[in-house]
Amino acid sequence: MPTSPDAPSSSSQSSSSPGDPAADTTAPSADSPEASSPGDDPARGGPRPIVGIGASSGGVQALRHFFAGLPAEGAATSDDPSSDEGMAFVVVMHLASNATSNLPHILQQETALRVAPAEDEAEVRAGTVTVIAPGQHLRISSGHLVATKGEDPHDPYTVDRFFRSLAADQGTNAVGVVLSGSGTDGTLGLRAVKEAGGVVMVQTPEDAEYPQMPESALATGVVDRSLPAGQLAETLAEYRSQAGVVQLPGSEDGLGEQDQNLLTQIFKELQRVTGIDFSGYKRSTVLRRLERRLQLTQTGTLDR
Repeated sequence: MPTSPDAPSSSSQSSSSPGDPAADTTAPSADSPEASSPGDDPARGGPRPIVGIGASSGGVQALRHFFAGLPAEGAATSDDPSSDEGMAFVVVMHLASNATSNLPHILQQETALRVAPAEDEAEVRAGTVTVIAPGQHLRISSGHLVATKGEDPHDPYTVDRFFRSLAADQGTNAVGVVLSGSGTDGTLGLRAVKEAGGVVMVQTPEDAEYPQMPESALATGVVDRSLPAGQLAETLAEYRSQAGVVQLPGSEDGLGEQDQNLLTQIFKELQRVTGIDFSGYKRSTVLRRLERRLQLTQTGTLDR
């Protein structure tokens, strides 16, 4: 797999099942906290995720299935900023600088969300779908897009670049999704999203017209959910709805005696399966990871 000039360092890999609430065995840093979540809204009880979607060959059809599969309650428009389900989507694809893209128009046929081409300094707002333009390099900083003209007409790191900036800017509020495509772009960026405490989803290779990008992403062992494109959208909406319902305290002191005992059992099981002793890691980071798994699997408590 090629390494981009700004590639992140590798993290521990896991072969654990994505459906296991304790399956996230990507070792968090023991001495540094995960990034904060600028999109979190404590008054509403949960985050408003910014969802980066990366794709390449075969990606248009996968994107159509994804947005067609997004439940109506997950498609709150920007005119309804108080909606519980408000999410923002940024679509990043390999588009040659000399190409003409009608992707915004195509996706607008599949969703009630407002779809528009990416513009420099535009705020990423809930209830919108922003689509990369041909020849663009796209990043995000302080919740705003940074769009520059790319020099390479066939940039192999289009998705990685955006995912890494999304991880750095949004932390635990970031969601990375990889759909159909050839090559390995997106794999390094998904690692960065996971290391920042975000959520990682991948289209199943069997559902993808070009399975190489999904296969490369899955090989990292950090993927939370892998499903057909349409089902990914539904799962994402379910995760968002659970985010304000399933919550763990920010420290071990907030756990009851039973949950503290369960946490100890989880550490032992993880060490047995992975060989990694997680008991020395920051409790706030571990609890945040467990909370994400409970939300993704719609599991209400640690003992389930």
